[in-house]
This record gives sequence, C-alpha cells and structure tokens, in this order.
Amino acid sequence: MTLKGDLESFYIASVLQLLAGDRKSGILDVKSPADKFNVFFKEGRIVYATCPRKNFQLGHLLKTRGIITEEALQGHLIQAQREKKMLGKVLVESGTISHESLLNYLQHQAKEIVCEIFLLKEGKFEFDEKPVSISAGLAADIDPVSIILEATRRLDEWKMFSEYIPHDLYILLRVSGKEPPSDVSEDKIRLLDLVGGHRSVREIVLESGFDTYRAHKMLYSLVTAGLVQLSDEIKTPAPLPDDEAPPEMEKAGLLLEVYGDVLQAIRQNLERDIGEKFFNLFEQSLDRLTPQKKDVVEPFDLRKGTQWNVQAVTGKLEERLNREGSGIVGEAFSSLINSILTRSTDLLGRKMVLMAVDEAQKVLGYVKKYKGEELDLDALKEVLDRFEEGKKEKRGLFGRKKR
Repeated sequence: MTLKGDLESFYIASVLQLLAGDRKSGILDVKSPADKFNVFFKEGRIVYATCPRKNFQLGHLLKTRGIITEEALQGHLIQAQREKKMLGKVLVESGTISHESLLNYLQHQAKEIVCEIFLLKEGKFEFDEKPVSISAGLAADIDPVSIILEATRRLDEWKMFSEYIPHDLYILLRVSGKEPPSDVSEDKIRLLDLVGGHRSVREIVLESGFDTYRAHKMLYSLVTAGLVQLSDEIKTPAPLPDDEAPPEMEKAGLLLEVYGDVLQAIRQNLERDIGEKFFNLFEQSLDRLTPQKKDVVEPFDLRKGTQWNVQAVTGKLEERLNREGSGIVGEAFSSLINSILTRSTDLLGRKMVLMAVDEAQKVLGYVKKYKGEELDLDALKEVLDRFEEGKKEKRGLFGRKKR
C-alpha cells in the first residue's frame, strides 16, 4: 500500500489512526520545507522515528541530560560504526545506561519526533508499506493513539504560547535590569544564556538541545515572567531555490535506501534455498570487490535497518562523497549485486537466481516510478537486465531456440 498526500489536505492524526487501525508495517516519510521525518511502523505500532535535527538525536539527548560527555559520546559513535551496531546497543553493552533506560529514551525520542510533525503547517507525506527490521530490544513500541492524544493536548498549549511568541523567527532580548529568581531551574538558565539579542527563537531552540515543545514552554514562562521579550526584528532564514539539487550526502542516502531494498529482495528469495549461508555468500562477494568499492560497501549490514545503514555508510564516507560524488555508492553496490548474483548462479543454477532478479526488478520499477527521478540507477538496471537476457528467449523441443 502506498499512501501519500500533503499536510494541508490531510490531518496527520487521521494518517496515524489509519496505519494503526490496519496494523500496517512500513515507513511514514514526512517532509516539510525545513525538516524530514521518518516514522517506522510495525503491525500498527510506532517502533522507531528519526529526524536529522540534532536535538532529536539520541546521543545529543543523553549529552544534554548529563548522562554522557561529548568525548565519551564520540568514542561510542566510532565504536558503533566500527562494530556495525546501533549507538544504543553500544551504550548498553558498555554499561553507560541500562537497557530499560535506553528504551525510555527511545520512546521519548520517537514521541517527540512524531509530536513535532503535528506542528507542521505545510509539507508532504508518503507511507511505504514494507517489512520493518529494528534490532531486538531497540524498538520503542508505542501506540499511535497515545501520541495523538498527547499531541492534541500540546496543540491547545501552543495556542497559548503563540499569543506571546507568535513566530519562531523573532529575535529574543533579555529585559534590562531583570534577574531570574534564585529558584529558577537550570534548564531555564541555559535558555536565558542563549538569549543575547542576535538569536531567533528558532535558533535558541536548536542550540539548546531541548525538544521544540519543552523549549517553547520554558520560553513562554520566561516571557510571562518579564525576563525575556521579543524584539521588533525578525531573522528570516535564506530561502533555498526550488530547483536546487540535493546535496551528495542526501543523494547517497536515497541510493542506499534503494540498494538496501534490492538486496533485501534478493536475500529473501535466495534464503529460501540456502538459509543463513546467504551471509557467507555476501561476505565472499564483498571480498571480490576492488579496495575502493569495498571501502564503500563494508559498513553496510543487511541485518540492520535502512536508517542504520544510511548513517553508517554516509558517516564513514562523508569526505569521499563530497569529493567524488554520490555515484561511488551506485558503482560499488551494483558491483556487489553483480558478484552476489554471479556466485548464486554457480551455486543454485540460473532458474533460482532469475526468481531473485524478478523481485529485484519489481523493487527497481517501483523506485523509478515513484521515487527515482533524481537518482542515477542505470548501473543497477544494467546488472539486473544482464541476468535476464536469456530469460525471454523461447525454446522449442530438445532445448533448441525458436527462430
């Protein structure tokens, strides 16, 4: 099922209710002019959510709450990338946080991201129905109805906030001669320290590390207490041209989503015959790549989810992507798929491999129709077409080709 539309015509609450009621599994992609959100559903429940904004990142959340230092966080991020594990799992294994605490933080993270979507005035959404794989013990497992109720409650409060802070582009000023009382919270002091006459409300929220709702609630209290006031100046962000091409990191991420889906389709077909040996075949095919291509593919782990792989690969290759372009992703993964299909043909025969190629072609056809206008997928199509060349040749009795 593909469900898509714009937020001006559809209530996001109705979308969540539909996905929950029909027990759908897949990824809800929401894009606004400023942000991108991904909400992962498994059998109608929210199990994970992502947003590139730093105040929604797990590591940043733990750091701002004093659970982990910046130095320790960077060390764990490097370890997670090296061991091909999610950051949360590394933190639990190192004893930094308990598994129960991690689940609480992941649930909080997912809830705040979804509630943020309710605040969008414009944007587009698309739900891609497909199996969702989240590492065992790392799923948030939230009933969408509970988030709808919380978001609705918050929207009532937002109306009150907006009377004093009508737009997040206003620059905030400290009120001269007014000092905070001794019992004011440390979190509010942190926000006050960011109010200096040159930052907009939006910039203060982003730099504070707090989620949007919590930050605005504290700013509202600071304004009503007479400690902070809005200036007459609005800080308008520079608009992006409509026809601006996506940056190479974003293109690489989109390509990785496509190649990941194609590899999963191939894996699911071949696993029926060879089971877990598929992963041996994957590693053998990886070893046959050139060092440059192997460097691109190596962080990729078929046992992990899409977003984990996107972060792992683009995180490692950021400098190469900016220098050489996103084409290195297509070249490396096309070579990997070619090697997997070649070795599978030797192992299982052409007929079994063609079934896997058929499924991969379906994925590619869907992508090119709905998502792939800006992506160069010619190398992948060439590989798949090559394995199908003999499929359409009709043969008569005794295996002779019909002419």
